[in-house]
Amino acid sequence: MFPEPDKLVFEESLYHCNRVMSLQNGLKKMSKSDKSLKSCINMVDDSETIRLKIKKAKTDSHGTITYEPQERPELANLLRIYAAIEGIPIGKV
Repeated sequence: MFPEPDKLVFEESLYHCNRVMSLQNGLKKMSKSDKSLKSCINMVDDSETIRLKIKKAKTDSHGTITYEPQERPELANLLRIYAAIEGIPIGKV
């Protein structure tokens, strides 16, 4: 009765964002059932709430911005999210 929705898939090689990870733990998938309300962006969040969640997202204290998913998963997650939203390759971020 209901049509099956089409799956939205990003090209892994271009955006590196097939799965959005938690804003507090870059090794876990973003989930609305996480204990921390700061770990995910909800569809009903207003722009100010989203801005604050992004600002409070966990990163590291290296002082540089590099895309190293294995060594710096939280920073890599933020870079992937930005690249996907802007529609640009991760290398241009």
